[in-house]
Amino acid sequence: MDTVLKNIDAIRPDERNDEAGYVLLEHMGGYTFYMIMIAAAALLLVFLFGDSKLTQTQQALASLRMKTIAVFSASVDGYAGLDNDIAIRAGIIPQTMRRGDVVRNAWGGDVELAEADGDASSFTITLSDVPEKDCISLSVFQREAWDAVSVNGNDINLEDGVGTAGGYCESGNGNVLMYTAR
Repeated sequence: MDTVLKNIDAIRPDERNDEAGYVLLEHMGGYTFYMIMIAAAALLLVFLFGDSKLTQTQQALASLRMKTIAVFSASVDGYAGLDNDIAIRAGIIPQTMRRGDVVRNAWGGDVELAEADGDASSFTITLSDVPEKDCISLSVFQREAWDAVSVNGNDINLEDGVGTAGGYCESGNGNVLMYTAR
């Protein structure tokens, strides 16, 4: 029996030396597989939550419109003198748009509230630095709820479709949308 055990021990070290590279290769292959899976999961998350900026902006825009109307429409002066500072002090800016004393959209662009061109009975909300794909969606977002919508200075009528609105959106992230409400 001792002879058999000595023979087995004598064979094992040689086999281990021959398989040493394969074990390392198996471990590296396993780690590579796991890293690829983690990267794929990260890409999936980016893909799934990429539209969250658009959704966040749509929700914030609707909330900002409703709060502005609720707070200022019954005022004797209407929307006269409305600006970001007054809106912040009135507490109508959604938290997702607040960056300290600055109002920003989900892409980091400016958001500006103002009285509509000397008309104290209406106000505007302007979003700057909106990416093209989101500009198209936002240009027709709740279109019937707004008195006017413009993209890069071009008015969008109620009967205009996505094609017309999309034609006004420029490539890149420099689009400016202005919403007017009463």
